[in-house]
Amino acid sequence: MNKINQELIELCEKEYRDKSLIIPFGKIDENENVYMDFTNVSGLFIAGSTASGKSVFIDDIILSLMHKNKPDDIKLCLIDPKEIELNEYNGLDYVIGGKSEYDIVEIGNLINNINQEINERIKKLVNNRSRNITGYNNSNNEKLPHIFVIIDEGEDILNYRNVREILEKILDVGDNLGIHLIFSTNAYLKDYVESKFLDKFKYRLSFDMASKEQSNLIGIKKAHWLSANGEAVIKSFNNVFYKFQAPFVTVETNKDVKPYIIK
Repeated sequence: MNKINQELIELCEKEYRDKSLIIPFGKIDENENVYMDFTNVSGLFIAGSTASGKSVFIDDIILSLMHKNKPDDIKLCLIDPKEIELNEYNGLDYVIGGKSEYDIVEIGNLINNINQEINERIKKLVNNRSRNITGYNNSNNEKLPHIFVIIDEGEDILNYRNVREILEKILDVGDNLGIHLIFSTNAYLKDYVESKFLDKFKYRLSFDMASKEQSNLIGIKKAHWLSANGEAVIKSFNNVFYKFQAPFVTVETNKDVKPYIIK
């Protein structure tokens, strides 16, 4: 485990031990860190060229969430159409269905199940007169877990059945319901992603982009100037930009961390 990653895990434990959805993203410099509190975040869009650091960054998020939460507290809906990145988490109690999904039909079924969960949670919150999942969990013996729908290279599924509409539904109401979308792509975005879809993400993050046009499309100018070694820029809902260095997690590190996740 490299120095930056170890420092981030230590900070995550010491400073935010009781805040289970605050995740360390990286370091601006040796003294300043970037975090995201997913409590009130319905969606995070991640873009970047191949080998720029997107999938490694998703590993950072997943490992941090598992490091701070029990399987009863969070569930991971893992969608990996390319079938190469997320299968290392297969078999963990955190993962809905026990494995990442790559088959397009099964992905459609999984997304539709999330839609049913959205509708059921809306009814539960209304009946309980709760404004959000926090209020519901504080007043009920039944605790609803936060669900993270994590899609790596998801452009190919956007036009399948009602997938795009359901993902937009998560972005519209997910923060109140405890359902969060992390969507990653390295595709030529103009061919797949409309500005209407992008505009629903309060937070957008970019690693190295292939072109100036790509950078402009996601609203992060000069992202094509980033070095492809884990440098990234995140744009927040109030148009504040942060450039940071994301930690690097190797396959070996992933295996080293897994025995220490909360069960």
